[in-house]
Amino acid sequence: FSTHTPQTQIPLRLVGSEMCIRDRFDTKAWTWKYKEDKLARILSTLDEIQRKGSVEFGTLQSITGKLIDVRFLVRGGKFNILFFLQAVQQGLSRSDKLKIGRELKDQARWWTVALKAATKHSPIVHPDPMVPSIAVEGFTDAAGGTVSQMGAGLGGLVPPHRYFYLPWPAWLNMGWPNSDGVVFASKLTCLELLGALVLLVVCADLAAGGHLRVFVDNQGAVDIFRKGHSTKCVYTSSIAKAIFEVAEATGG
Repeated sequence: FSTHTPQTQIPLRLVGSEMCIRDRFDTKAWTWKYKEDKLARILSTLDEIQRKGSVEFGTLQSITGKLIDVRFLVRGGKFNILFFLQAVQQGLSRSDKLKIGRELKDQARWWTVALKAATKHSPIVHPDPMVPSIAVEGFTDAAGGTVSQMGAGLGGLVPPHRYFYLPWPAWLNMGWPNSDGVVFASKLTCLELLGALVLLVVCADLAAGGHLRVFVDNQGAVDIFRKGHSTKCVYTSSIAKAIFEVAEATGG
């Protein structure tokens, strides 16, 4: 699954240094593996995060760096690292204790399973996210407005006959915040990315087992999906992750 604006070109991204290629990559079989001694230390730290209520900030910095190193090699890794990245952005000393929240524990559990699967070897995730020219194409747009303006809402189309339209609820058009104080009427990137998710759900049968290219008119939405997360917005990150998981479930 790929999200583009018509002008967007997603560059090839290569991961790793010469040393890690020697140690972990088999470029003939196109597989990779973690050294067992390194993996054991990582799994021990992830287990500590899941069991304890707090860990030293330096420990969290160290494990986050190791996950960053392999996030593009593990399928779905870039969509499951947000809370590690947010945690290490805090200005603490390495010896300070940091309280571990439920979200971080959940992501530590995800990485435990993902890295155990790579104990022997795993296929390297293809570094080129571009989709073929024969992919099904869809178009989405999120239009703002007020409670009195017709057409304000979320829409999408897969030509020639599949489409959806969802009007925004009154609370969003009126600029009311949610329970966390977030005003979604001002989060256009989040709303634009939501269009791609809804289109995927509505049209999953058209692209099942194949590819779906979604065109949006918001570069921020494209960049966040390509990166897998946004440290500034947990809502947008959740939508990006949902797009990935729905696409995986439908064989995309």
